[in-house]
Amino acid sequence: MLQKVTNFHTAEVDATVNAVTSLIEAMSIIFLNTIVGILVIVMCLPIFTIGNAVSG
Repeated sequence: MLQKVTNFHTAEVDATVNAVTSLIEAMSIIFLNTIVGILVIVMCLPIFTIGNAVSG
């Protein structure tokens, strides 16, 4: 009887851990992509500003 309860709770814990891990993985990918996007914009903005100053 206790073995069945143990197996059930082990399966529940494994499923919950897998779900939380997947959620954290997705959130970290979104966070890192946002940081990289901001860095790209910050690095390209001065180039466009210099180009506008030279042409205009």
